[in-house]
Amino acid sequence: MPSNFTHLHLLTSYSLSCSTINIDKLIKQAKKNKITTLAITDHLNVFAAIKFYQKCIDNKIKPIIGCQVPVKYDQLDRVTPNIIILCKDIAGYKNL
Repeated sequence: MPSNFTHLHLLTSYSLSCSTINIDKLIKQAKKNKITTLAITDHLNVFAAIKFYQKCIDNKIKPIIGCQVPVKYDQLDRVTPNIIILCKDIAGYKNL
């Protein structure tokens, strides 16, 4: 029985100092392992979103786009650990 598990937090090389994961290699590895859904959640940017989306669609993989962001919660500018925001649809992507 196939697994429907998908990691919903993955940083690519577009998260400059956080990851070295190359999108082309990620898609190739996913295809090799018969993964049907992938998510990217780069830190404070969505620079990889279009390339990631196109590569996923071309390889029949469902793309999930998101972003990792810190949230300020008081007047002292203390921040929480980063939260992950995922886009449900094109409206969510535009809001992100």
